[in-house]
This record gives sequence, C-alpha cells and structure tokens, in this order.
Amino acid sequence: MRILFALLALLFSNTALCAAFSDSPEALVRQFIADYQQWSDQANARQPLDAPLQALDLAQQEYAQLLAKFCPPGFQGQPIAFSDPANHGTGYEQILSSSRTADRALLKTRAIQPGTGFAADYHYHLLFSHQRWYLSEVFYVDQDGQYESL
Repeated sequence: MRILFALLALLFSNTALCAAFSDSPEALVRQFIADYQQWSDQANARQPLDAPLQALDLAQQEYAQLLAKFCPPGFQGQPIAFSDPANHGTGYEQILSSSRTADRALLKTRAIQPGTGFAADYHYHLLFSHQRWYLSEVFYVDQDGQYESL
C-alpha cells in the first residue's frame, strides 16, 4: 500500500511539475534557482572533514537528479561547483529580461551575492520540447565572454 501511495504521489507531483514547466520559461528558471540553492546549501553543509569524497559523491548524484529534472533527457552538465552562498539563490538572483520564440527562450538574470555584493550575470537558454520547457544551457557572462555553467 505504501508503494502504491508513493508511486501515485510521484505521478501527480511530476504531472504538476510538467504543467508548471509547460506554462513559462520564467517559472522553470525560478524553480531551478530555488532547487539549485537548496542543493548547493545542502552539499556545502555536508562537507565533513573526515569523509569529503563520500560527501562529494552524494553531491554529484544529487546534481545529476537536479539536471534530470530541468534539462532534456541525456543532458550532460559541467563538473559540479557549490559554494556558500550558492551561485544561484531566490533572495538575490532576479530575472532582468526574457525573450522567446515558439520553441526557444532566453532569460537574463543577475545574482548579487549577499555579503560581498559581487554581481554575476547569467543567461538561461531554454527549449520547448515534448510539451514543456527545458534548460538547454546556463552561461555565466562577464566582460570577457560567456562560460558554460550548468
């Protein structure tokens, strides 16, 4: 009975998730920022002094799950990097602009790090496929260029 309940909860949560991600690229980016911050904060908090490789392995597994939620099937991201504060955060990263065509979108954001005031610009590239939006890449952008960061 518990397994059936868990499967039903997973089914309905994924349906709701896909519905939200089909609505707008902005909704997907906001949810990614929130989930990324949670992942980074948890990974950072788990970094023990006596078993750093085990904590890193877990952080990599959780990052792969994060990418699977937001990116197209088979997407391979960059090596993980987490920090305190997280590179992306709901309290300090704002959407500056959004543009889209039928199946592509570009959202530009700025994250101003708490404490340091460092401003980081990001370009979120999205594509619409199979009735929902996906992150196809996130670039960190500075005066010298743009760098893959997803």
